[in-house]
Amino acid sequence: MLKVLIVDDKPAVCSGLRRMIPWTQLGAELIGECSNGQEALDLALEHRPGLVITDVRMPVMDGLELCKRLQEQLPDTALIILSAFHDFSYAQTAIRYGVTDYVLKPIDRPKIEQLIHKIAQVAQTRQIRELYYALLYDAKLKERWAAGIKSGDMSAIEAQFESLFIDYPLVAYDVIKDICSKLLVNWFEACREAGLSWEHAGLMTPEQVWTQLGSAKSKEDIRECLRQWLQGVTEWVSGRKNKRTEVVVELLRDIVRQKYQDPDLTIYSIASELNLSPNYISVVFRQGTGETISAYLTRLRIEHSRLLLKDPAASIQEVARNVGYTDPHYFAKVFKKTEGLTPSQYRNLTLHPGSASV
Repeated sequence: MLKVLIVDDKPAVCSGLRRMIPWTQLGAELIGECSNGQEALDLALEHRPGLVITDVRMPVMDGLELCKRLQEQLPDTALIILSAFHDFSYAQTAIRYGVTDYVLKPIDRPKIEQLIHKIAQVAQTRQIRELYYALLYDAKLKERWAAGIKSGDMSAIEAQFESLFIDYPLVAYDVIKDICSKLLVNWFEACREAGLSWEHAGLMTPEQVWTQLGSAKSKEDIRECLRQWLQGVTEWVSGRKNKRTEVVVELLRDIVRQKYQDPDLTIYSIASELNLSPNYISVVFRQGTGETISAYLTRLRIEHSRLLLKDPAASIQEVARNVGYTDPHYFAKVFKKTEGLTPSQYRNLTLHPGSASV
């Protein structure tokens, strides 16, 4: 919640701002109304507001001196000056004291709308700084990002960058650029930890990204720069993941081809041999081939059994055993389900193709 302090020696001005501005809707809280700069300074040092809205001409301490003192002692406090037209030159001078905005009196409805927009902007800026600076000082940030790159899940990383532009549309260009620059430092280090090589990946180097970000003239330019970079990394991660999938699938095929005769060959024994989880190899194999490991094993066993059945000297029991089935009845059941014929019928049809009966 943005803490706001109003400073004006005219009670009607303070009362009007208090009533006409929807503080809660803006994510702001009005913590006080002061009639002079000294009173405001004392209250500000006690409560540390995020925004001070002050008049220029006031007794005891004027608005310019207040702004100067606040800029020295509370540099993170945003300052907005309410200035009558004949004090406009004072408002301009106050820029060097950290004043970012001024609103000319009298305060009518259009000026209230102007103030509402500025307060909302300050509230968003403060919120985004608190959120992202906390993120930047999170010791686990680079570790999480590196894990996301390695696993191929870039969605959370992309969402954090994208929310800068979607969730905080009022935040100024320079604030967004500053945060993006700080995020990129952590991002590049996370990429290195994940084993990403710019040259091998065919990506822009960090230096090229910095150059492009430095030449950005608007928030949309910054967003496009980040989008291009993240898209490049995402494509690299996806390609590496697909390559890994191909390697794992071919390895699984080799194991099944070499050990299909083993009746104890299961997805669990294969996973144990590769030191991978059964669920992982199941998912990867299905994604890479369109069939399950069990279906591939059965298909391979039936293909070899068809060759063995062409030898009339081999019994059905021997054929079953030679393709990994200890139970010939179960083998016959699987064979018929796959081929539409029992092993005996298949053999008879193969050895005596002219026979009318199978």
